Amino acid sequence: MKKRKIKVGDLVKITRPAIGIPRDTVGLVMSADFADSGFRYYKTKMIGVDMAARRFLGRDLEVVSESR
Repeated sequence: MKKRKIKVGDLVKITRPAIGIPRDTVGLVMSADFADSGFRYYKTKMIGVDMAARRFLGRDLEVVSESR
């Protein structure tokens, strides 16, 4: 399967668990930015998890549904 480029507004699934967020949790990409190290990260608001938006690297996300 071809990996799709992640954009703001995409619905994504977490492929690597994080503290308080299990794998396969679905979220909405709110913004994208670059860290000082040069890696691109995506600020993502998780659905069904009561916490603030978290940052994830693109390699830890899988696009479920693309935004228009």
